[in-house]
Amino acid sequence: MTRAAIAIVACLTVAPMLVGCSGTQAPSFSVLGGSVKERGPEASVVEFIIDADNANPDALPLQEVEYTVSRNGVVVFSGKRSAEAIIRRYGKQQFLLPAAFAGAEPPEGEYRISGTVTYVAPGALAETLFDQDIVRPSAEFSGTATVR
Repeated sequence: MTRAAIAIVACLTVAPMLVGCSGTQAPSFSVLGGSVKERGPEASVVEFIIDADNANPDALPLQEVEYTVSRNGVVVFSGKRSAEAIIRRYGKQQFLLPAAFAGAEPPEGEYRISGTVTYVAPGALAETLFDQDIVRPSAEFSGTATVR
């Protein structure tokens, strides 16, 4: 076995135990609502407001959000973007997720949005493991929003 393979196996074996021992709780998320951001004859953009809650004594930088938006049970948008947010210690932070819809159909109605948010756990080791794509903690969210 090569030295790189041994290092990867060691990290994959030890890293989850170390990160698990850190006591970091995953952030929780709730969908607060949505609103029409832009409307045109050929497309519309709806922004969904997501509330992130951190129950930890350290700030949690949110990284990437991968999400889908459905209407009447049909997926109408899927996307991936940076959350561009840091949840302060024992705090809350809101961030916006846009969804673009082609066509002249009005964007008003009820939507379901769900996805996964990756975040960086506190500590130098957790940051290194995250940067090396070895351990990338994530939390899921799901909720509905009525857009008027």
